[in-house]
Amino acid sequence: MKIGLIGHKGFLGQAFLHEWSHYGDIVCLDRNDDIVKLDGCKVIINANGNSSKVVAERDPLFDFTSNALFPLKVSLFSKHNDSLLIHISSAEVENSSHDTLNDKSVIELLAMNTNYGFSKAVGESVVQRYAENWMVIRPSGLIGKGMYKGPVYDLINKEPLWVNPESTLSLMGTETTAKLTYQLMLGHLSGARENQTYNLMSKHPLSVVEIADRLNVKVEARPNLPIYHARIGSQQNIDPRLIPSTEEELFKYMRAMI
Repeated sequence: MKIGLIGHKGFLGQAFLHEWSHYGDIVCLDRNDDIVKLDGCKVIINANGNSSKVVAERDPLFDFTSNALFPLKVSLFSKHNDSLLIHISSAEVENSSHDTLNDKSVIELLAMNTNYGFSKAVGESVVQRYAENWMVIRPSGLIGKGMYKGPVYDLINKEPLWVNPESTLSLMGTETTAKLTYQLMLGHLSGARENQTYNLMSKHPLSVVEIADRLNVKVEARPNLPIYHARIGSQQNIDPRLIPSTEEELFKYMRAMI
């Protein structure tokens, strides 16, 4: 099977490249490549979006272009190419809204609390409108090889935190995310599943204090930090046996780093 991968050099994209190389021929698309390079790909993964909330606030044009306008281009191409489009979004679409969202909800875009959540939500809407066959994947709290930011990274590297230590996080490894996405993709290709959004969030979130305890490190936090609580979106369309706990994913990451 020929698989197109956009964003293969990114944190999650690298995991897709590593894991999915076992299942087919991967065609990697760089930002400046012509999208026609993906002609003939049965599946196209778009992992090319902006993943930085800081960048989204500092440069909203880049953020919106990456997370909303580029997905329009990929959606139109995937429809023309008769490909299944796997669009990598973010759990921030859940966390930035006033109400819990699921795949049947009408997203109230103006209710988004952050530029990042807004652009990700628009990107999802674009895919659902313009792609013929699609899957939207919402990962949360990614950890894994090549990690360069986030609370777990800060704890391990003894950097001051940017979130309140009482915050709770849902952590999932990049490799686990790639493997789960592959299992869900098989259902779509077989015709057993139709277009759907998947919340790939681990069960049983842990507080930053609990994570620090598991890592056996001290918590160093800046003053007056906001408290963030992971919201687990609806996972009724995922076999619960496939969803790991936050602690399981954290320990898996720790073993891999030894």
